[in-house]
Amino acid sequence: EDSPSMKVDLNITDFEFSDLNLTVESNNTALVGVTPNWENLIIQGDYDGVMKDFNLTFVPDAYGIAEITVRLNDGMKEVVKTFIVEVTPVIDPATLEEISDRVYYKNFDDKNITMKIVNPDMDTLVFDEIVYDEELLTILKDGNDLLITPVTDATGKTDVNITMNGTDYNKTIGFNIQVITLDYREDDLNDHSTPVIDVDENGTRTITMDVPDDNLTVVTKEDENGTVSHEVELGDKITIAISKLVDAVVEILEKGVQTTYTEDPAALIEVIANVLGEAFHTLELGDGTKTTCKSEGPGALTVIDKDTDGKPQIVTTLKDADKDIQVTARNDGTAEHTVAKDGKTTRATAKITGATTVITHEGDVETTAGSVADAANACTKKAMAITTKAGKTVTRFTCVKADGTHINVRNTYVMDTPYDVGNEVEIDVVDGILYIKTTSAQSSRRLTVE
Repeated sequence: EDSPSMKVDLNITDFEFSDLNLTVESNNTALVGVTPNWENLIIQGDYDGVMKDFNLTFVPDAYGIAEITVRLNDGMKEVVKTFIVEVTPVIDPATLEEISDRVYYKNFDDKNITMKIVNPDMDTLVFDEIVYDEELLTILKDGNDLLITPVTDATGKTDVNITMNGTDYNKTIGFNIQVITLDYREDDLNDHSTPVIDVDENGTRTITMDVPDDNLTVVTKEDENGTVSHEVELGDKITIAISKLVDAVVEILEKGVQTTYTEDPAALIEVIANVLGEAFHTLELGDGTKTTCKSEGPGALTVIDKDTDGKPQIVTTLKDADKDIQVTARNDGTAEHTVAKDGKTTRATAKITGATTVITHEGDVETTAGSVADAANACTKKAMAITTKAGKTVTRFTCVKADGTHINVRNTYVMDTPYDVGNEVEIDVVDGILYIKTTSAQSSRRLTVE
């Protein structure tokens, strides 16, 4: 199974030196294909003392038996030879995707992390006991889910190691969980730190709050030109927001820091970074409609600036070694996310207001938009564009009930088959009907699905 192609040699003899017809075929092309390396008719000079050959090619992930038939005909007589090709099964190793680090508040509500496992051959998988600091938290594996529960009042950091064992292979992944000293329900920054104010020779005013036990620093800056910024540094990750528009206001909150811009008559802009390193941006229109983005992991950079038309917008970016993520909220309430990878850019645009975008811990980007009532099912129809960290996109419709439950979820393309890197998605409402338009590059062609 999954072997490379194989060349088979043929030695042909005809005592009358006739021109010959030579054919080869497989009775199971779903398993083994054949490709002859000759063209009929074969004249005497092409086979007398010259070896002919053909290639066997094997269909990926297929196994079984195929019969190969070779026929040689000189116009009067035919010789037929057959042989059997047996393709034996080979277990394709299951894959276990890496899990990113997590940061939680002290006495956090129970958390759930879903392990992403791909098991193409349905191999029997056995997991070793998960290794972590049991004085900090408990982890229970339930199927592909890790259920995480705090130990009361415990704080600190632990490495978590998970080993998956299959047939003749194993895979170990590791990540860490930090539980900070701030209790989400009871504490704020002032309980663990005292603000330090500094004004440098250029007139820049900086307020710093340190929580050494958590390796946490929260900073606000205001310069004499009216530019403000905020930072949350947690370990080796830093979440930053900058307003390039004057008259923005920055302030330290109970569990983070906020920058707001209220001088635009069309929209209110708000950017927040909390002490977990999460980043949020919100653009609220005059009618109360909010276009939002959340980055679940630390390290985002958010900039409040003007677009090419001179209108305020918010741009949140997150970069790593192999891709760049960017989420934009525009002054008219529309939104866009892009993922640039391997020289190609995947783009999803919500042309309607009120979109929500989430950059997940693992690097996927999910934009949801639309609000079409479905009275029969007591839910609201929405459209989703989910771009994976590989740059591919799945598009789907869903209907969301009042309690947040999704029903009638259906992909717009082949189930679980994403569009390739470089696709473009538009979500819009036309005549009251929610629709998704996707354009995907297919070699030298472009495929559009509406």
